[in-house]
Amino acid sequence: MVAEILKDWLQEDPTAKALVFSSFTSLFDILTPFLRQNGLRVCEYSGRILPCRREMNLDSFKETAGDSPNVMLISYGCGAGWCTRGTLH
Repeated sequence: MVAEILKDWLQEDPTAKALVFSSFTSLFDILTPFLRQNGLRVCEYSGRILPCRREMNLDSFKETAGDSPNVMLISYGCGAGWCTRGTLH
C-alpha cells in the first residue's frame, strides 16, 4: 500500500519527495527492499548511520537530479530536529 501511494504520487509529480518517519529502524529494514523493488529510490537518516553518511544522505535527498532519492526514511530520535528547523528548504 505504501509503495503504491508513493508511486502514484511520483507519477503525478516526478520531482516530489517523501519523508517516512518511524520510531523503529527495524521497520526500515522491511521497507527499504520493498520500496526499491517498486522502483523508488530510498535513503535513510537514523542514529544507526554514521554522522558523515547521514549528511551525505541528506545532501543527496535535497538534490533534484533524476537519480536522487525520492524517499527518505527517518527515525524520530535522529531526524525530528532537522526537519522542524527547515533543513529541507
